[in-house]
Amino acid sequence: MTEQIVERTIRLMMVAFFATVTSACKTETPAPPVVRAAAHLDKVPADQIVARVDGEPILVGALRRRIEQTKESKQQALDALIDFELLVAEARRRGFDRSPAVLEQERRSAGRLLAENFGKTFTKASIPDAMIERAYQLNRSHYVHPEMAEVAHVLARAGSGDGSDYHQVARELAQAIADYAKAKPLTLDEFRKLPEVFAVRAQAARVPLASEALTTPRRGLTARDFADACFAMTKPGQTSGVVKTKFGYHVIYLVRRSPARNDSLAQVAAEIRGRLFEQARRFEFLKMVDKLKTAHGVELVAAGAAEPTR
Repeated sequence: MTEQIVERTIRLMMVAFFATVTSACKTETPAPPVVRAAAHLDKVPADQIVARVDGEPILVGALRRRIEQTKESKQQALDALIDFELLVAEARRRGFDRSPAVLEQERRSAGRLLAENFGKTFTKASIPDAMIERAYQLNRSHYVHPEMAEVAHVLARAGSGDGSDYHQVARELAQAIADYAKAKPLTLDEFRKLPEVFAVRAQAARVPLASEALTTPRRGLTARDFADACFAMTKPGQTSGVVKTKFGYHVIYLVRRSPARNDSLAQVAAEIRGRLFEQARRFEFLKMVDKLKTAHGVELVAAGAAEPTR
């Protein structure tokens, strides 16, 4: 009997300790694994109630969750729930439930529950159709486009105003880069660093090197010879030979080929909803909060709203 009293005393001390720490620290840490019944639960079926303390029911679900969380025996878990309700009942009798600290915590909990409830009830289907259509129109080029090639390329610059000797040097530099790229497979990062690898030779030849990434269709965006070289490659990581355009001499690295798309809004609406979900949920929540400002009224008091001084 004495051991049972000692064990119960320790348990009560721990419950009181966690309750004190939670209140004092004012963190968002949840209370011990106890689910208290609200007043409207007095009509809960009798088979869902395992005990009552001061009329407050302790539910089967609360007992089950306590056992799952603490791995206690059924009797230990029930005793802990009863002990906690006893502390709550006595705190209420002494008026602690009306203290500013408790009331503030209740206010915060109520606001947090409202936010959590919004998060649970707002689904992908809740996203307004107008938002889905707007996202589709803004990103239409992603859903409707011809076949595309995503590439990186290194350019040895040489324009129409440069002499034939200069062009010869630039072409030889580009050829050296192409040979290097074909000698062993390169990652995309390694390919992009080729201007650094050939920096000394480029400086000696006074030929500027540049590296760029772009996505091109077969026609309409880049020079014909450049686009043809891009689409002549089929495997990611493949590199081209030297390709001449009006800008100079290119060596091209294929990142990927993307097939043509011609998807309507109806075809991709579900995809867009998935992509927008988190952003839309935050947006709609803020809209709800803005409506609450009108419904409940917000008044800024000049003295209190002034910037605090030290």
